[in-house]
Amino acid sequence: MKMRAEGLAATFGILGLCFAIPVFGQSDGSTFTVTFSAANNPVVVGDGYADPYNGSVAYNGSTVNPNNLIVCDDYKDTVNAGKSWPATGMEASTLTTKNIDDTMFGSKIGLTGYAEVADLVSQMFGTTNHQQQADLSAALWWITSGGTVKNGIYTFAGVTLDKNAAALLSAVLNTSSSTLLAALAKDTSLWILTPTGNGTNGQQPQEMWATLSTPEGGAAFMFLLLAGASCFGAMFFKYRSRLGSGETA
Repeated sequence: MKMRAEGLAATFGILGLCFAIPVFGQSDGSTFTVTFSAANNPVVVGDGYADPYNGSVAYNGSTVNPNNLIVCDDYKDTVNAGKSWPATGMEASTLTTKNIDDTMFGSKIGLTGYAEVADLVSQMFGTTNHQQQADLSAALWWITSGGTVKNGIYTFAGVTLDKNAAALLSAVLNTSSSTLLAALAKDTSLWILTPTGNGTNGQQPQEMWATLSTPEGGAAFMFLLLAGASCFGAMFFKYRSRLGSGETA
């Protein structure tokens, strides 16, 4: 009876580990550290440099954005080179109407608005042309800044979009929400990094986007869990063998 009970305990241990792996391997909602290093794009839009910026995203002390680039969707707030801040990371593909308010702009632009921004950010990471990136920056800042359009002229916060930026914005605004949301759901490498708390000297950190690899902390923990599961499995088969041969403790 003792051996049978131990065998059952091992079985439940394995099952518990199997259910725990997806939970502990999940990184959405985890705290990251974002560091703004310097402007990468020399083009100026309004009173700020255009995206993308040089910067790092760290998780458990390890950098997880291999290209060392971050994209800002916040035109209102300003950050200086060398500034770091904690941020809640959310995989963009997991955005829903239920968690949209966990982002900086939340219901202000809604799920479709974030899908539009995601489309523009993806285009930005897909080109190295600085002017193209600047036009994409202006387009996404128009969305998050509550921009207006009158007689075909797009403006936000005193900034007027040039012809190319207006064309990029018009294209994404005229794309069906179902198409945008379907593309968003498939992009598992794009993350939204929403700042938590205020910055130093009253400076509010910005919400950033980045393409991230799997956070190393979660991967390492999953490895430990799998190793533990293997040990429990070995114990179980050992006890089963002993039970079958009639061996007693």
